[in-house]
Order: sequence, then structure tokens, then C-alpha cells
Amino acid sequence: MGMLCEQGKSVPQDHQKALEWYLKAAVTEHDDVEFRTGNIYHSGHGVPRDYQQAMHTYFSKATKQGNANASFHVSLLYHAGKGVLQDYQNTMEWFLRAAKRTY
Repeated sequence: MGMLCEQGKSVPQDHQKALEWYLKAAVTEHDDVEFRTGNIYHSGHGVPRDYQQAMHTYFSKATKQGNANASFHVSLLYHAGKGVLQDYQNTMEWFLRAAKRTY
């Protein structure tokens, strides 16, 4: 349901509803749900943008489970210095972690 609400497929697009569904599903600790929840906070669609929440709560959980999308987004946050101190060495490390996993 979260993906349907986020993408507006078969239901009106509603990022807040998507987040509600993702938060309900996040208790399962499924890596894609963790990534998608983090991405809502990262993009700021339907909620105030919160890089710290995206990084330290959701992307970090998803990366521990091997989610390549989350690893790539962590590299973007390090590159831009959003939610973390800007760090090009960590940018490269997380980018390489993402590249080693297939999408």
C-alpha cells in the first residue's frame, strides 16, 4: 500500500499516506521498507525533510541488510554533507558498497 500511495498507482498519490503505511510495515524490518521510509524523509515529500532521520534510522537499517539503494543514498548524504558531516572518503566507500550489490 505504501508504494501504491507513493507512486499514485490505483489510488491518488499521497506521500503522507505512503509514509503511514511504510511506518506500519517498518516493524517487519524489511530492507526495502526501511529504504522507502528513509527516502520519504530524504526527499521531504509529504513530511518535513529530515536527513538525520533518513540516515540514522532508516537508511542505516537498510544498509545493514544489504540494500544497495540505501547504500547509494548514504553516499549521496555524505557527498552533500546532509545529516552527516561532508566526507568524500565515506562518499566513495558507500558508493562502492552500493556498486558491489546489484539493484
